[in-house]
Amino acid sequence: MAGLLLVLVALVCGVAAQAAFALPSIEEVTPVEGPAAGGTEVTIYGSGFTAVTSVSFGTTNAIKYTVESSVEIVAEAPTHADGVVDIVVKTSGGESSKSSADHYTFTGALPKAPVNVTLPTITPEKPVENAVESASTGTWTNLPNAYKYQWLHCLKTCEEVKGATSSTFYPSYKYLGETLEVAVKAENAGGVTQATSLPTKAVASNGVVEYHTGLSRLKGIASGPEEHLWFTAATGGLGLMTTAGGVLKEYTVSESFPEAIAEGSDHNLWFTEWGKSKIGKITPTGTITEYALPAGREPYDIVKGPDGNMWFTEQGQGTSWGKIGKITTAGVITEYALPEEASWPVPVDITSGPEESLWFTLEYLKTTGTDKVDKITTAGKLTEYAPPKCTPGELGGITATGGNLWFIEVACDKVVKMTTAGVFTEYKAGPDYPRDMTTGPEGNLWYTSWWDGNSHVTKMSTAGAISTEYALPPNSDPAGITVGPNKNMWVAAGSEVATIEP
Repeated sequence: MAGLLLVLVALVCGVAAQAAFALPSIEEVTPVEGPAAGGTEVTIYGSGFTAVTSVSFGTTNAIKYTVESSVEIVAEAPTHADGVVDIVVKTSGGESSKSSADHYTFTGALPKAPVNVTLPTITPEKPVENAVESASTGTWTNLPNAYKYQWLHCLKTCEEVKGATSSTFYPSYKYLGETLEVAVKAENAGGVTQATSLPTKAVASNGVVEYHTGLSRLKGIASGPEEHLWFTAATGGLGLMTTAGGVLKEYTVSESFPEAIAEGSDHNLWFTEWGKSKIGKITPTGTITEYALPAGREPYDIVKGPDGNMWFTEQGQGTSWGKIGKITTAGVITEYALPEEASWPVPVDITSGPEESLWFTLEYLKTTGTDKVDKITTAGKLTEYAPPKCTPGELGGITATGGNLWFIEVACDKVVKMTTAGVFTEYKAGPDYPRDMTTGPEGNLWYTSWWDGNSHVTKMSTAGAISTEYALPPNSDPAGITVGPNKNMWVAAGSEVATIEP
């Protein structure tokens, strides 16, 4: 008896479910025909279009469909061989019965897949490291409506370059001596066909050697003891590298956003921890000591001063605006207030320069266009100099050579020479906004620049003439630059350290 009751309950529930979702019914479709290539928007009228699960043309599902109401559906016809089919609507209640009202006619032959006529080409034929290579589609019959690219690097065999799937490609240092090819897939409703270009000449060097690190968003870089390079990463790390490019060790400095780094008179490396308001010290063997600043100071750049102490810029925020800081090798900190604190001073980069003093670039955020270059003696005496107005402002790196100061006006794309008497001469930096700057081993100026994905290192003479521009990988956003123990230039760029022989 209990079993019979269960059967009756199941029957009743089934009837209820059928009643909840009536069978769909198609009364009219418009238009009633379209090309075999598909893509036609077809409106389906009827009833019971509730909880629709699929719409098909014969046995082929619609490309997409939208249920406008319980009596109307708009569907996109798929590619299909020519002939008459029934449109079928399925819901949770069942599927529509077939009738002449749901007929749809596909007309014409299916499109044919593209056929390659001329191969894709790559220009220039002689690729150079980090310079753009562009691929053409080649020519095709049967009207392709889309193209897909895949770049290949080839030595004895060809391998795909991971992620290189656009019409342009910038070959990096690791592809030197290899040739490039590009495979292009042409598509239409009839199918997909692939053609591969002829190989280019071997990728040539532009003078830049790149070494990958395990860190990202590299910022500062400095020479250290034992002919090593040290670098910082804004993601919270420090790295140690040989001049042969081998990463010896990486250290984590959590939540600190380390920025600049410099060797001290004690032969330790000193670095700024922008995110933690601290100055860090790391020994050549990797022991880290941190020295706290007042909250909100945000230390940025750091350099060894002529007095053997480390001098740094404090950018500050809110009620704790910028200052200049000094820390002894024993960790004793002294801070110096800047003029016009009500105008929100933000010191940027600092260098040791003429007159046994420190020189730094300074922005006043509350009074746009009043940026300054300041000198501070080791006794803490300040002198301000007003450079030519650059609107908008944003000063960057600063260095000293030939008895003069040189600094960067980022937004105005200029390098500026300044005498110790405060006489300024501006030079065009180009091609992209310059950022950090240092003096090379031969007395020339070297600076990093990046804008809109383009990344460069530029060499400029003290006469203001650009002699060489070196392209770096796109979007590497090079930051710090220094002279290495081997007298090459070294740059922190993205997740790589790049080196250039002057």
